[in-house]
Amino acid sequence: MKGGYYTSVHAIAVVENNVKRAARSGASGEAAADEPAFTVARTVFGRSVEAKRAMNHDTARTWTIYNPKATDGRSRAPGYQIMPMENTATTFPRTRQRDPSGFTQQHLWVTPYRDGQLYAAGAYPNQAKRAYADTLAAYADESSIYDKDIVVWYSLGSTHVPRPEDFPLMPSKKLSVVFHPDGFFERNPLFGRPDAPAPPSPGAPP
Repeated sequence: MKGGYYTSVHAIAVVENNVKRAARSGASGEAAADEPAFTVARTVFGRSVEAKRAMNHDTARTWTIYNPKATDGRSRAPGYQIMPMENTATTFPRTRQRDPSGFTQQHLWVTPYRDGQLYAAGAYPNQAKRAYADTLAAYADESSIYDKDIVVWYSLGSTHVPRPEDFPLMPSKKLSVVFHPDGFFERNPLFGRPDAPAPPSPGAPP
């Protein structure tokens, strides 16, 4: 018997003060005559309903939560880049996107911060009735998330196709997402203070 396992990461976005924006980035490859190339497009989300997004490894899709007002002379606004790793698409049909399993329909969700909205499937998913609205799908409405205090949700899932080695006890299964700092430093902090000499370029003579 095949099965699916799903969970959700709930993260309150804190990036230097309370003003945050969410943006999607992805690469688009365009091969020239004799030189491959790609461009990166960035889309800033204005409403919660617009920020319901699925991962896409073909375009190296990532999302960044950043504060546009906290540059402090840096070349770009500081934030955190959300990079998908091991994950899968939902096995639930679209007809169930409003019930407690609805959070599995997308990988990324961004909602305004609201007291009491803590669980992607709601506080009582096992007792949910037809009109149950304490779900992430209901939280992600037409409300603005532009320059607001926001909450980032990331859904993780695994489609389990059993192997003989999974019986009678299934070994561990890794699911992950990476939050990379983006724009906090002008260069790799491994090389010390900003006023330290810049490292030599690759291939430069000693």
